[in-house]
Amino acid sequence: MAKLKLRSGWIFCWLLLGAYPLPLTAQTYPIPAHETPEQLIDRGNAYMRLGDKAGAITMFRAAIERKGDLAVAHYNLGLALVQSGQVQQAIYAFQTVIRLQPNFAMAYSNLGAAWMQLGSQPDHLAQAIAYLDRALQLDPKLAIAHYNMGLAYKERKDYPKALQFFQSALQLEPKSAETHYHLGYVSQAQGNFAQASTYYQQAIALNPQYAEAHYNYGALLLLSQRPTEAIEHLQRAISIKPDYGNAFYTLGVAQAQVGQVQTALQSFIQAQIFFRQQNNSQWAEMTEIQIKRLRAGGAP
Repeated sequence: MAKLKLRSGWIFCWLLLGAYPLPLTAQTYPIPAHETPEQLIDRGNAYMRLGDKAGAITMFRAAIERKGDLAVAHYNLGLALVQSGQVQQAIYAFQTVIRLQPNFAMAYSNLGAAWMQLGSQPDHLAQAIAYLDRALQLDPKLAIAHYNMGLAYKERKDYPKALQFFQSALQLEPKSAETHYHLGYVSQAQGNFAQASTYYQQAIALNPQYAEAHYNYGALLLLSQRPTEAIEHLQRAISIKPDYGNAFYTLGVAQAQVGQVQTALQSFIQAQIFFRQQNNSQWAEMTEIQIKRLRAGGAP
């Protein structure tokens, strides 16, 4: 997922006044009549810190009603919208940001990220890349823009370009576990297993609770004919993310390879349960094939 970050009280997006319906009422979140727009922004930021995105949205909207050209209010409202899943509204918000401050590189980066969050359709990715390119023109050292550009090209399966941008992001922020992880993914996609292994291990070292890094490293170990080591990381991924269907599936394959047939069956059954809960019929059917093979005495 494209990365959006809260910094110094700003929240990636700005809204068009009157462009969106108010989903909440003042009765739900009382708006102090005496407070200035800036004070309402502080109140909205407090709601964000508490994880109450609806309250934050209400306060940021109220600040905008009192001072429509207050950039930080639009910006914070936008991120709250993104985090609450209202991505299309956030896109309109980002567009307002760049109209208000056309040289604000971070706003372009966040606008690109929001387009990616709408999905990986070619037109969405094209929009994302255009805005991210503008962000980098304005600020070539904006690490998050390099990172988001890497994500966009990764979605396009243009792995050489993705690798280039992720490496640039890593030079600017060398302790980013996410960037190491995606460098591992891209390296693996290009067939460079040794480099991918190094990046995955670095991601895990930086963030031991990174479930996807444990999963991908475990899958890579399995592909490298190291199933016992793979099992350790796949189990770790599941301990962090208990509904990780793909990790259960891959764990079943690894367990079957080392002769743990009954344990593998349980892993496949658990994977299938999660795939069905997630309406992933394709993987649920693939898991059923594995279960039948093991029960018939075959190999996965």
